[in-house]
Amino acid sequence: MMRILMIESSPHKHGSSNLLAERFMEGAKEAGHQTEVFDAARANLHPCLGCDACGMAGPCGTSFWRRICWYLSRRSTILACPPS
Repeated sequence: MMRILMIESSPHKHGSSNLLAERFMEGAKEAGHQTEVFDAARANLHPCLGCDACGMAGPCGTSFWRRICWYLSRRSTILACPPS
């Protein structure tokens, strides 16, 4: 089983890029993989603030980057589906 994080970033919620991502994730779930979709187009994202909450060795204090670090630390798969 793989852990798969799909990052969508299209401003068109029902556009072709998100449809492609949705179909891919449906197939991944059917194959028994753990899946999660992150909608970057609608998220309140911020770059690293240099707050040192992570201690430069622990989890990031911002939720998006904390989630990315969680997936990376588990050698998971991260896919990006930008607008076409």
